[in-house]
Amino acid sequence: MSSTQKLIYASEDAYFNIKENFTATILSSMTVACTIAILSIFIIIFFNLRGAVEDWGERTHIIAYLKDNTSSATLKTLQANARAVDGVKELRFVTKSEALKNLSEELSEHSAIFEGVKKDILPASFEIKVTEEFRDPAKIMQTVRALKNLKGVSEVQYGQEQIKQLASFLKFFEFTALSLGIFFSAAIIFIISNTVRMTVYARKDSIEVMRQVGASETYIKVPFFIEGLLMGVLGGVMALVVLYFARYFFLQRTPEFLSFILVNPFTPLMLVVILFVTGVTLGAVGSLVSMRKFLSL
Repeated sequence: MSSTQKLIYASEDAYFNIKENFTATILSSMTVACTIAILSIFIIIFFNLRGAVEDWGERTHIIAYLKDNTSSATLKTLQANARAVDGVKELRFVTKSEALKNLSEELSEHSAIFEGVKKDILPASFEIKVTEEFRDPAKIMQTVRALKNLKGVSEVQYGQEQIKQLASFLKFFEFTALSLGIFFSAAIIFIISNTVRMTVYARKDSIEVMRQVGASETYIKVPFFIEGLLMGVLGGVMALVVLYFARYFFLQRTPEFLSFILVNPFTPLMLVVILFVTGVTLGAVGSLVSMRKFLSL
């Protein structure tokens, strides 16, 4: 028997298995679909929240206040030295008058307190954005210390608590994403492997007959592998429908200011591919896990 004929037979046998256990297969596929959809919603929320946190991190900056009476030549040298410090992504020079203007705009409701105030009452400064790598509390301190040591810098301030919260939140969310990803993947593999295993036990006698007549283990296993694979594919396709309705349901009940967390960060085609590949992969793994027990029959 050629390889093509064997594959055709295996596919027919897998179809027979699915037909014989149609209800169990559909229920298992629906469970897989719901699990994949839940995992997908979490991934969408994770990507959107991560994007929001990174945007928050983009606004994290250091303010280096300059000493009074800094000459133009010294200022140019100081700017060059500050830009060369590790972790500095962007640097903007804020003049004394600009600093007062910014403060008066922030306190516009109390504009009367600025009447008669000299324009140069506030010090000039550098507003510095740090690179993503240096938003970690330990690393940003290296940048702060280097800036403090620059000649012409009188004081350096940065949002220490904000950076700590950002770093902690990112670590927590990454850990949660990894944990739930492993949990849901294991659940899907468990569902598929047990469904395939039930089919194996239901056909125990016919499998024994096939062994007696000399069928190879691979020849016997392939139909069950295809069955698990198809179950994963069906689950992935159904997950797309479940995901669409679940996302619509939650969007109707999510406050407008939080609706960004359910925006699809992927293109429709990419989302379809991701769900399909996820279903295929988990279906294949579930079948292989079940097959490990197969030899003991």
